[in-house]
Amino acid sequence: MTNKSIQIVEYLFTRLYELGIRAVHGVPGDYNLVALDYLEKNGLRWVGDANELNAGNGQPTFMLLCDLIGANIIKAMPQTDTLE
Repeated sequence: MTNKSIQIVEYLFTRLYELGIRAVHGVPGDYNLVALDYLEKNGLRWVGDANELNAGNGQPTFMLLCDLIGANIIKAMPQTDTLE
């Protein structure tokens, strides 16, 4: 068994992609800006919203129009969290 460290956010986005999710809705902020850098690396599309209400209400319509499965990410873990 290999003991490799991985950022939690990278693991999360990789798993979301593996589950068929291709778009992530959310509100950019100080706590998740670093996490957003991992989206494109993992094949996910960022759909930014102005506030949490818009993110929650816009996602179902976006998914229907784009024939996608989506996920809402409003807050993310700090950059220093890793899985080993």
